[in-house]
Amino acid sequence: MPVFALTQLWKPIAILGLVAGLMVYRAVIIHQRDAARRQVQADQTEIMGLRASNAALTAAIGQQNAAVEGLRARMQAVSAAAGQREAAYANQGGEIMRNETARARAMSQAPVPAGCAGAIEWGNAQGPELGRW
Repeated sequence: MPVFALTQLWKPIAILGLVAGLMVYRAVIIHQRDAARRQVQADQTEIMGLRASNAALTAAIGQQNAAVEGLRARMQAVSAAAGQREAAYANQGGEIMRNETARARAMSQAPVPAGCAGAIEWGNAQGPELGRW
């Protein structure tokens, strides 16, 4: 009779096996789904962190570019001011040179009286001017 009982119960045993297999399959699928959800959350958290880092980097690049532009503007201003000072000093030096050349020419062309006494008198009169050279 035991063989006859098994032949009679094969359908319910097959159904129980199928249900048990489906439950195991469902448990595996649910585990994989939950693991995938956790991975998605971790990836989204990492993406948010990377976006924040990227925004901070973009802001830092903007600040550095602004600083470089500020330095470039200051450099151009300093260079222009140096050029203006150089031109002003060159003009001032040229003016001084022209004035002193004119004074030297005037002194070299000044009539010196003949004789020692006249030359000494002329030298004493020009003493302060000659002392500035």
